[in-house]
Amino acid sequence: MECRRKWRQREQYRRKRRLYFLKQRLCGAVLIILAVLTTILLDGDATAAAFLIPIGLFLIFTKEMCITNKFYWQEGRRRGRSGRA
Repeated sequence: MECRRKWRQREQYRRKRRLYFLKQRLCGAVLIILAVLTTILLDGDATAAAFLIPIGLFLIFTKEMCITNKFYWQEGRRRGRSGRA
C-alpha cells in the first residue's frame, strides 16, 4: 500500500510538472504570435517584436521555471528554497 501511494504521488507530481512546462511553452508561443500580429497591425514597426520574440523563445526552450504560479512556489518549498527570485 505504501508503495502504491508513493508511486501515485510521484506520478501526480510528474503530471503537474509536465503541465507547468506546457503552460510555459504555450505562453512563449503566444508572445511570438503577439509579436507577429503587432508588427502587422503597426504597419511594419517591429519595436514590440524586438522584445517579445526573445522572451517567447526563452520561455519555449528553457528548462528553468520562469512563470510564477502555485506550482512554482510549491516546488520551491519542496526543494528547500526560500521561493524568492
